[in-house]
Amino acid sequence: MPIYEYECTKCNTVFEILVSINADENIRCEKCDSTETRKLISTSGVKISASPKNTGGCQPRGGFS
Repeated sequence: MPIYEYECTKCNTVFEILVSINADENIRCEKCDSTETRKLISTSGVKISASPKNTGGCQPRGGFS
């Protein structure tokens, strides 16, 4: 099951919850128990960083020529 991030529009609490794909959209706030929640768009857990040597293309690192 994926983890989704929600925000309660009543008390502004942000929380994460495991949600089944088949679950209904009546997600309750962990703090105030309201169903007035909205799913947030969150970034993935992958961190992308650029290095000065990275020119944006794939560079071979030895091996076949």
